Parts: sequence; structure tokens; C-alpha cells
Amino acid sequence: MVVHDATICTDYILHRVLHMLHRHRQIPSTLVLNKVDLVKQRDLIQKPTYKCSWGETKALFANIKGWSNFQAVFFVSALTGEGIENVRNYLCELSLQKVFLNTC
Repeated sequence: MVVHDATICTDYILHRVLHMLHRHRQIPSTLVLNKVDLVKQRDLIQKPTYKCSWGETKALFANIKGWSNFQAVFFVSALTGEGIENVRNYLCELSLQKVFLNTC
């Protein structure tokens, strides 16, 4: 799960996060954009749902233009609670009920 501050005006994913997404591409990933209550033009924050570009990793990922493998994208405000229930429900759907095994 990648949590991004929606008030930071950038059009790329931090190169370290992008590297981890590529290294572990077999693991489902989710994007959560926080602080949407502080964004005046919400249409501007929807760009990452279809394109998350970057500049710092151009040399390493020259032909890749973004991370399109997010299985879900959520717009939330931790302050107001907007969208939090959707994230909670999504995580509950993904989690499996298992018996905790103490391996110590």
C-alpha cells in the first residue's frame, strides 16, 4: 500500500517506492491519496489513477511511464474521515481469517 499526500503537487512516485513496486510486482498494490480535504481542485489529484510518472528514475526505467498495476485507488482524509471506511472495507475483503500461530 502506497500512501501519498495529495497536497504535494508532483506527478511522479518517489523513485524508492517505484523500485519497491517493481521488485515486488507479484504483490498486489494499492494507492491511497490522503489529505483530499485540503485539495481545492479534486480533478487534479485524479491523475495518478491512470499515470504515475517520475523523473528521478529515468535512467533506470527509461521506457516505463508509470505504475499502472495499482489494484485500487482511494481518496481519503484522515482528518475528516472521508474515504477511510472504504479503505477499511477493502483491507478486510483482502485479509484472510487465519489462526495465529506463535512460532517463538
